[in-house]
Amino acid sequence: MPTASESTENNTSESQESYLTAIDWSTNPFNRVATADEYVLTNAESVSDITTQIQNNNGPVLLHSPTAGVGKTTLLEILLESLSDEFTPLKINDQGTTVHGLVATLADKLDVEVDKNTQQTNQNLHDELENRDTPVLLGVHDLNLATEETLYAVHDLTDLPNIRIILTATVSSWETIGQVGSVGQTVQRDVSCQLRLDPLSRDEGYELYQRRVASATDYEHDDYQEVPFDPITETALDEVYDRSEGVPALMISAFDELIDRAADRYHRANTTLIATGDAKKIDYSKSSD
Repeated sequence: MPTASESTENNTSESQESYLTAIDWSTNPFNRVATADEYVLTNAESVSDITTQIQNNNGPVLLHSPTAGVGKTTLLEILLESLSDEFTPLKINDQGTTVHGLVATLADKLDVEVDKNTQQTNQNLHDELENRDTPVLLGVHDLNLATEETLYAVHDLTDLPNIRIILTATVSSWETIGQVGSVGQTVQRDVSCQLRLDPLSRDEGYELYQRRVASATDYEHDDYQEVPFDPITETALDEVYDRSEGVPALMISAFDELIDRAADRYHRANTTLIATGDAKKIDYSKSSD
């Protein structure tokens, strides 16, 4: 016999399925991470432009942003996934902010012996990478580029063979990097491509919504402009955009919550519309990058 919580979850799931059927959506496209076809870039033509930079291997690619929630993490994940046929994708979070930390973490992920001596570990890594048939695509997430130790670590990675690197960081740490000694200027030269991710414009906010909805309907992503706003009104979309200040993570969280609320109301009142008043009731403080 199901517990009370299980019964509530089942009822919620059933309500949402009924609502999605009523609005002709196959799924709720806002309760998961974006795909490459759904991701909206603010300062580049497409994800493929960035992948070309990675494939050309002219140096690390940097993704940076002035605020959380604009999509650095999502874009990093998309790039690692989209290039997984050509590279062995690996991701390191900011625990490796020292030379030894980054090198040891990478070595561990590649099953390379980690020595107490960083130079020896670095040599072991060099030998392993040099003999690999498939190059490594390494994502180093959320680095603090304001310290010499971190910058030396990044520079050491760029000297390894058969590896491509994607870095994510804040705009402030990138803008001040040249002040962190000579190694800061060296890393500035090492970076082959930098992409600043800012909050979306209003039109880009519409695009985010329409690209997601295209995934749940019969529309092609390239034809996203033809996707209708229904069941949400344009004024409700504007409310979501204004309240979230164009931050994608906040917008997506709001749309997900609006779908949940609309599904519950549809179960009780048989109406599908999502209006401005609904958008005003959403908590816009929840976000993740």
